[in-house]
Amino acid sequence: MPDRSRPGGAKQFALGARAGQVLDLHIVPKGGAMYYILRNPDGSILLEGTDATVPFKGPLPQSGDVNVEVVSTQDTPQNFELVVSIE
Repeated sequence: MPDRSRPGGAKQFALGARAGQVLDLHIVPKGGAMYYILRNPDGSILLEGTDATVPFKGPLPQSGDVNVEVVSTQDTPQNFELVVSIE
C-alpha cells in the first residue's frame, strides 16, 4: 500500500494477527531516510527502530493488532510503500 509521511512525522498501521502467525514486512522508501518500530498488541516493543530498508520476518508472540510505526527523518514529505503478508 503506497503512502506518504509528513515532514519528520510518523504513520501508524494496525495489522490484525494471531500469536504464532508469521509477519513478513517490507518498507520501500521512495525518497529519504526512514525507520520503523513494531509493537505487540499489549504495547511492548517487538522490534526497535530499524532502518526502513531492513525487512522483518518472524512469528508473532501475541494475538491482536500489531502496530507498525513508520517514521521519516526528513524535513520534507516522504513517499513509501508498505508490503505486508501474514501467514
